[in-house]
Amino acid sequence: MDNLIIFEEREVLGKDFKIYGTKENPLFLAKDVKEWIEHSDVSMMLKKVDEEEKVTNNVCTLGGIQQAWFLTEDGLYEVLMQSRKPIAKQFKKEVKKILKQIRTTGGAVKNEEEFIKNYFPSFSDEVKQAMVLDLKKQNEKIQKELEEKNRFLNQISASSNSILVRDVAHLATKHNLKIGEKRLWNKLREWGLIQKNSTNPMQRALEQGLFEKSEFVIQRSRGVETKFTTRVTGKGQVYIIDRLLREVI
Repeated sequence: MDNLIIFEEREVLGKDFKIYGTKENPLFLAKDVKEWIEHSDVSMMLKKVDEEEKVTNNVCTLGGIQQAWFLTEDGLYEVLMQSRKPIAKQFKKEVKKILKQIRTTGGAVKNEEEFIKNYFPSFSDEVKQAMVLDLKKQNEKIQKELEEKNRFLNQISASSNSILVRDVAHLATKHNLKIGEKRLWNKLREWGLIQKNSTNPMQRALEQGLFEKSEFVIQRSRGVETKFTTRVTGKGQVYIIDRLLREVI
């Protein structure tokens, strides 16, 4: 099962709105929908939609790859229609508008169109259209890059071997995520996964299965010394690469 990525994210009615999957088959994380319409229980919300209107899929989280419930487009509309919250009706209207815009322009043109309209009103329709077409080409390029990165992420998730942080940096660099070993260590500390001024993982990162400590011994003149090295699990590799991809995007 492939890991879903976010292909559209913006603020809608003061809520963090994310769309997963593709523009042809958009999916919405059930947990997110619960927050949008202020529902009290995800399970109860899902019980009210037909089986074909909800699916489970893999998604990257802080805890690594996890399986989660998603609503299809029809499922989302059904939940919004059933809700008595005033925001649900507004959300349905906004979602329809956003999906229509994504399917006709590729997704990222909306703000550019508003910018052109507000600040370049004297431009001819022909020039405006040319600008929109150029942006569509850029969006198609971005979408292609996202798909390639998603394939890359799926390849990593298929690996069960733990590797050194240095190797994770090399792996990322091979796929145009240019980051050296030292910088990656700093990132891991910044994210709260590795202890400050150390290469030891935080306890929670170990408990989440993102890292493991490998023991080895060194023979010295005064005797045998036991050392530990930090290795990144397959789960940790997915989390790190996914987070780096998000920062680049």
